[in-house]
Amino acid sequence: MGFYYVCFHSAVSMLWLCESLPEEKMTRLRHSQLRSFVETHLCKTRKLERGFLDLYEQLQDLREYANYNFGSKAPKYEYPQMKQVIEDEAKSTLLQNREVLVTEPQARDQLFEVQAGIGDDIGDDLIKLHSGPLVVKQVWDYLLRSSLTT
Repeated sequence: MGFYYVCFHSAVSMLWLCESLPEEKMTRLRHSQLRSFVETHLCKTRKLERGFLDLYEQLQDLREYANYNFGSKAPKYEYPQMKQVIEDEAKSTLLQNREVLVTEPQARDQLFEVQAGIGDDIGDDLIKLHSGPLVVKQVWDYLLRSSLTT
């Protein structure tokens, strides 16, 4: 489930950077809308590979199954056998997403605004809220190495 939500929220972040998508369309974004917006505003414009949507759909199906059907007598998925494959695919996809999240603001001379927002605003609060001290340090180290914060 965590991989799905990371994928969902990284897609939301990328969509906020799309000048072709009016801000009012991003309000109360539904999971089904997200897929359509990613396809139209990121994949068709070649800012993001189609593989992102394939992974998104796979992770959404896994999440919905886990939330609503887990424990059935004939399980649809063998999670322990799938873990490493999904982890590897998610990591690869998120690295591509990172490129979009850096390249787009750089092209508009807005990277500093994104970095400051992560470091001084909502990102700081979210990281503290959802992580223990060890994870917080790892997250900040990654963000600094990746030029995603100030």
